[in-house]
Amino acid sequence: RAALQEKLQYLAAQNKGLQTQLSESRRKQAEAECKSKEEVMAVRLREADSMAAVAEMRQRIAELEIQREEGRIQGQLNHSDSSQYIRELKDQIEELKAEVRLLKGPPPFEDPLAFDGLGLARHLDEDSLPSS
Repeated sequence: RAALQEKLQYLAAQNKGLQTQLSESRRKQAEAECKSKEEVMAVRLREADSMAAVAEMRQRIAELEIQREEGRIQGQLNHSDSSQYIRELKDQIEELKAEVRLLKGPPPFEDPLAFDGLGLARHLDEDSLPSS
């Protein structure tokens, strides 16, 4: 009977030890699962942050492309306006030159005996000389 009592105590102690090990294993498993869930959540948060950053970058790229296109169009308009303005100024200059020519009268050196612009005197025969 003492041997049975001893065996019972031994098995009870062994059972208690195994229960403690099982509890410790369950605690460690729960801890590992919790840590794993935290890591998964951290990864998901990083992915969400990355996706948000990519979306922001795409938005910024789209805005910059729009600005670039607006700038290109504005540049074309400015160039077009400048070209038109330059054409108008050139036309105005030509009109003013024509007006100056009209106001000055006929160009100088129309007289056949006058300087011909090349530094050479015109030689006329005597029949073409004006009579006095």
